[in-house]
Amino acid sequence: MNQLQPKRPSHMTFAAPDPAQPREADFDLGAMVRMVRRNARFIAMVTGVLTVLALPFIIAIEPVYRAQARFLIHPTLAIDTGTEASAPDLSDEVERLRSRAIADQVITQFDLAALPAFNPQAQPPSAISRAYTGLKSALSGKSETAQPLGTQERVLSSYYQHLSVWHETKSQVVQISFSAPDPKLAAEVPNAMIGIYLKDREAKHQQRISGALELLDAQIAAQKTNVAQAAAEVQNYQEESGVTSVGRSETLEQSRIVLVNEQLSDLQRKTSELRGKIRSVEAALAGDSGITQDEPEELSDLRKALQLRKRSLAQLTASYGDAYGGVLVERAHIAEIESSIRDELTSWAASMRAQLGQLEDEQAILTQNRDALQGTLSKTTVAELKLINLIRRADAQRTILDGYEGQRRQLEARLSQPALDLEMIAPATPPLWPEGRGRKIYLFFTMLASGLFALTLAGARDLTDRTARSHVQFDDDPDLVPVGMLPAVAHRGKAQGKEKHFKLALNSVIRMIAGQEGGALPRSLMITPVQAHDGARFVGYRLARELVASGQGVLLIDTVGPREPWYIEHLPAILHPDKAHSEIAPAGLAEHLREGRDLGELVDCTDPDGLRILHRGNSPLPPLEDAQAIRAILKYASTHRLMAIFICPPALSSASTTQIAAVMEQVLMVIRWGHSPQDAVRASADHLQLAGVNRVLSVLNRVDARRQALYPFGDGTAFAHAARADAW
Repeated sequence: MNQLQPKRPSHMTFAAPDPAQPREADFDLGAMVRMVRRNARFIAMVTGVLTVLALPFIIAIEPVYRAQARFLIHPTLAIDTGTEASAPDLSDEVERLRSRAIADQVITQFDLAALPAFNPQAQPPSAISRAYTGLKSALSGKSETAQPLGTQERVLSSYYQHLSVWHETKSQVVQISFSAPDPKLAAEVPNAMIGIYLKDREAKHQQRISGALELLDAQIAAQKTNVAQAAAEVQNYQEESGVTSVGRSETLEQSRIVLVNEQLSDLQRKTSELRGKIRSVEAALAGDSGITQDEPEELSDLRKALQLRKRSLAQLTASYGDAYGGVLVERAHIAEIESSIRDELTSWAASMRAQLGQLEDEQAILTQNRDALQGTLSKTTVAELKLINLIRRADAQRTILDGYEGQRRQLEARLSQPALDLEMIAPATPPLWPEGRGRKIYLFFTMLASGLFALTLAGARDLTDRTARSHVQFDDDPDLVPVGMLPAVAHRGKAQGKEKHFKLALNSVIRMIAGQEGGALPRSLMITPVQAHDGARFVGYRLARELVASGQGVLLIDTVGPREPWYIEHLPAILHPDKAHSEIAPAGLAEHLREGRDLGELVDCTDPDGLRILHRGNSPLPPLEDAQAIRAILKYASTHRLMAIFICPPALSSASTTQIAAVMEQVLMVIRWGHSPQDAVRASADHLQLAGVNRVLSVLNRVDARRQALYPFGDGTAFAHAARADAW
């Protein structure tokens, strides 16, 4: 034992670490690549089918072109130089561009209702759609009646989906974009919208100012009458009193009287203005006119809110109809705003009437003061004072008339100006390329998605694959002895190399079978498949001919007989002339078992290769209750120094096969590569072992050498190299 010595240094050694070994749980990229390679045809087929199925939908995708127009709205120049120019609200202008009136004009001008992109009903239904509709009506038992089509509403909804109008937040720039299948149409619609928008704005501008001018002309006409009456009063008084002018120096009292008269004139002017405003308010309340002079700011805000609500109501009505809940709510809001406007006008009129009463009270007080002052004037004649008052009253009326005429001149100047100062920055031009992804991109992504889906299916197919692919899968059964693999052979002789590989593989199988008997071939061999179409008859005939070619005499007993395609059995003889001849087969095993005929008469020795064949016969084979008949055949073969090879049906479906297997020296089970289920292989082997067979030989038939090499089995790689190697 080692002893620890603290004062003595000890030398420590370490063994080399074990090399890293790959684990099964690790991701194997090579296995993934092999899986893709062995399922390349399946992946290509699924990808191609899915891509072909998606092609009609990809071809049906129409390119969409989008054109854009940009313009700038400048503030309109003010007529009065004392006020600043006001910029229009771009949100209101955007709503005007999206209004129903402009949309209807654009739809009518370009006949959008006749284009399938905006009205799907304009395109006649396809044959598939008509067939689907007919089938649906036939299954339901109800005829599909044509429903009334809201063409205008449908086209309008599609028009708004293709249209985009917005304004930039930090500038006065408005942008209009429109998408359409035709690039020319996509460019013409925004330009036409701008032209229609300018015409509508100009027309409404003219209509509004013209209405204001009509109201103002009525007020000017009434004021001219007042001015004429005041001038006539002055002239009449001068003629009656004989006083034509005032030349006397004014005293202090006269100055006071003049001052009072000026105050009275000012009150009269204010009274006249208030009465004019009251008449305007009363006319607005009566519904004759919607314009009032010098209205409060609250009224202006209410009118703007009313206009916005009306535009929103028009859009909702156009999109959803009169029965929509939002339409009813908007109408309620409009009625509430109109009621608020009437209440505001009524309140304003009441306040002005109160002011008018105060002015009249002040006028009465000033009149009393003036009378008092006139009473104190002893040196001033009443005629001169009255003339002065008449002249000042006429001057006041003239001042009011001048104000009305100044307003009219401003409105006329505004009428001569355009409604908007619009500057076109970039008109819409036909786009050169469609918007979004093209058909090639969709085709590429469809192929990519189809490939990924096919790859997933291939992986799931490999995971759920329970068919026999290699002898390694049956290593857990020691009584199932592999003797080799046989490659698939081209039926029409297209590949000479495959035939050579098949012969080499067949010779290897023969050597392996002989190796089970210590190097000598068995005297009897039964060849049975796992399933009916696994190729046992083909393997048996090729194996027998190869043995005959090597000098070994063989008696081949065919208990299966040739198989024809499934549809041949249901065809009449006139459509298949060889059927009548194929029904008459050479006598063979059936006649021996049923009639007891001599084997020397039934064995066919006419084969050019020297192979002796005992055919199946014409009548059905009777079931074997014991193996006496089989022993008689084996005795005949032994007498003639022949190796007996029986080709039998699957052991799971034939009880006679187990009877034959019980007296055979060797049993060869043919497993079809990629077709025979593993469970069926194990069940067949167990069934044969229950019949008394100690070891069941197995051979894989119709192996695809290239695909077999891509599976994670060691025998597949060697088999693939043997397929490519020369005979040496």
